[in-house]
Amino acid sequence: MTIQTNQDLYARLWDGAEQLRGSMDASKYKDYMLGIMFYKFLSDKTLASFSEYAEIPSEEAYEQYLAADDMRVQVNAALISTLGYYVQPEDLYQTWIKKIENNTFEVQNIKDAINNFNRNIQGSSNRHDFDGLFSSMNVDSPDLGGDLNARNKNLRALIKLFADLDMAELQKTDVLGDAYEYLVGQFGMESGKKAGEFYTPRQVSEVMAQVITSTTDSIQTIYDPTVGSGSLLLTVAKHLDTENRTLLRYYGQEYNTATFNLTRMNLLLHGVQPDHMTINNGDTLREDWPEDERNPQQSKQFDAVVMNPPYSHNWSKGDDSAYEQATLTDPRYQDYGTLAPKTKADFAFLLHGLYHLDNQGTMAIVLPHGVLFRGGDEAMIRQNLLKRNQIDIIIGMPSTLFTNTSIPVIVMVLKKNRSNGDKVLIIDASDGFVKDGKQNKLRERDIAKIVDTVKTRDEIPGFSHLASLDEIRENDWNLNIPRYVESITQEDVQDVDGHLKGGVPAYALENLHVINKLAKAELDASFDVIRPGYLQANIDKEVLRKSIYQAHGVIASKNAYQTSISAFVEKWFARLIKLAPELSLEALKFEMSRDAQQALKIDDVVDQYSAYQVVANLWTAFLTQDTELIQKFGLIQTGQEVVTETNNKGKVIGRNGRVIPKTLVQKVLFVAELQEVTVLQQAAEEAEEAYNTLVEEGQSNADLEAYYEDGKVQKNSIKSDLKDYDKTSDDAILTWLKAFTTADKLKSDSSRAVKKAEDALDELTIARYASLTEDEVKTLLREKWFGAFDADMLKLLDNAIDSELDQLSTLVDRYSDTLSDIQAQKKALEAELQSMMAELVEG
Repeated sequence: MTIQTNQDLYARLWDGAEQLRGSMDASKYKDYMLGIMFYKFLSDKTLASFSEYAEIPSEEAYEQYLAADDMRVQVNAALISTLGYYVQPEDLYQTWIKKIENNTFEVQNIKDAINNFNRNIQGSSNRHDFDGLFSSMNVDSPDLGGDLNARNKNLRALIKLFADLDMAELQKTDVLGDAYEYLVGQFGMESGKKAGEFYTPRQVSEVMAQVITSTTDSIQTIYDPTVGSGSLLLTVAKHLDTENRTLLRYYGQEYNTATFNLTRMNLLLHGVQPDHMTINNGDTLREDWPEDERNPQQSKQFDAVVMNPPYSHNWSKGDDSAYEQATLTDPRYQDYGTLAPKTKADFAFLLHGLYHLDNQGTMAIVLPHGVLFRGGDEAMIRQNLLKRNQIDIIIGMPSTLFTNTSIPVIVMVLKKNRSNGDKVLIIDASDGFVKDGKQNKLRERDIAKIVDTVKTRDEIPGFSHLASLDEIRENDWNLNIPRYVESITQEDVQDVDGHLKGGVPAYALENLHVINKLAKAELDASFDVIRPGYLQANIDKEVLRKSIYQAHGVIASKNAYQTSISAFVEKWFARLIKLAPELSLEALKFEMSRDAQQALKIDDVVDQYSAYQVVANLWTAFLTQDTELIQKFGLIQTGQEVVTETNNKGKVIGRNGRVIPKTLVQKVLFVAELQEVTVLQQAAEEAEEAYNTLVEEGQSNADLEAYYEDGKVQKNSIKSDLKDYDKTSDDAILTWLKAFTTADKLKSDSSRAVKKAEDALDELTIARYASLTEDEVKTLLREKWFGAFDADMLKLLDNAIDSELDQLSTLVDRYSDTLSDIQAQKKALEAELQSMMAELVEG
């Protein structure tokens, strides 16, 4: 498999993981795969740094490094100074590969390499960031195989998976870190309930990161007290500009040692310098960490704090538990009146993070919904947080976002510098999601709406509310979201007077906002007033629907919308085909989606976030991969590239364009040839239909049952018997045999003709790629990316109109029959019944 894009790399690594881990639990296999991947990175970085130190080409680095015995001390010192570590020549990944090829590799080679690495870093000032990194990778574990040979075989296969990847080169563009993060996420989804130890879903991280970065003026330090894999820290960093991301210092603490190792690997693979990261393996609740380096007796405070602690953790378990050690003299808890309950440490984690938040900083924490309304000690802590004016935002999320729990969670945002009188923004985002298998998933539009509301602090009916302290006090300090944000449901209002006397209520028609905005005159003309406040349709419903769509306002709106769509496409197509190498594609996606949100909305008709999502879907479907290739290889080379396609067993099944599919090239550049193939395909379909008709006729004819077995026609029997029949006979069986034989031959001939024509057209098409001009590539890409875009956008407008037309049709039907009409129908039915009964008596 040729690797050219991030998605290619992700697919290859995860496919390899799925094949190699067999029946091993994903939460265990991740330690081996991610550990071996990271060791390859350390090895490649060692060679890359040696290449720079020795001023030799990178392709010579391995052999020269092996041969540098006479200067080994100087080389090692230089590598420690540059990297903070080095891998010995005999322990290099490349040496492992050679041993595998020579069939001399042993499991002991990995154990020796790790021991040597740990010994070599002892003199490094960054020793803490590398020490014990591979402690959770137990290569003697029976999980890897029942005996030494099995473990050796499985480890060899895993090592070979990364053999051809230059990790040092991949790290330069964040590809390596993103691939690692992708694998962490995949292992998280596969690990189920165990995923909570190390993984926060990407879309939740995105909400927290964008909220943090949009509400904090400057972020130079960030802290996660339950750091997991480090994904929250890295997601926040991704939303900072280059200068601030370079300056950022990362802090985190993690209780689980395997996950602690995962964090450090993740940060290093993302290019975080060792002197910019301080990650500790410890119990956040048991020991207050970190202290200020300059003032050892003072806690360190941070510009941003993010955390996703274990939900409702029992912090009283075990001897000498964190709960038993906790007291109200602890400065983390002393201002809040009580400790968190011993079986629910949610507020203990929150107060720890808040204690380490700088006065100008912002904190975001994921918590179970219960912290908003549970009583007892939690009620007292919640009340004190509110009285101290430290809760800024509450965001209610959909349920089942996490693989380790189905309960709904919230993101709570806290600040220490809120002005007196500032209200608490409460957002109910629980309905904004899409189903993804068993899980719910936030869409890009859902994230954008949450973040926009945080920025504007607008009150949106059914979505957000600004709650004053007085209002919260009146609710007895209960922050349960439904108390503040009423869910908006489309109530099916039944008007009693309308049912009794007939007629659509005028207010029901006025509530059709889209139709009233675009076609009010046509709507008014289609109804007559039958009494004050009630109207009756004067035309058929289908005529009414047609009248609305032919309304001047609807047509004008569609034309204006089409103009806006065309302008948007022109603008963005021009940008997408000219991508500077240093341009962030993620930032470009965000900018394009935001532009659609503003340029392609229609107030009160097309929702701005619907337009946002159409563009986000475009990136998911095509643009993420295509633009990456264009940025790397240029427009023409990308458009001309052809690749060999294989099935899941590795068998070659054909060739196709890497970015431009051959079906699109045929549609645009081989119109006549494609039409010829289409004609042959239609003829083949007709031949197939005629054949199937004869088969069905034969099955229903008892005289022909000898030619069927288990419902299948026996062609050999037909061929044999046909020879023995008198060809001049008018026998019905002979007639069917002849017809069937003719139809069977026509079906086969037609099928062969189609295959021959398709193969010939495919051959022409593949040959054509090499001569595609720049203009042709542009035409084809425009069709691929935006061929359906106009229709998708216009559908948003049509959907808005159709939704209200359906409501209108329901209203007309609902109030067409009055009470007197129903009573008359009832009398008629009763009379009919009496008549029928009388006839029965007489009979």
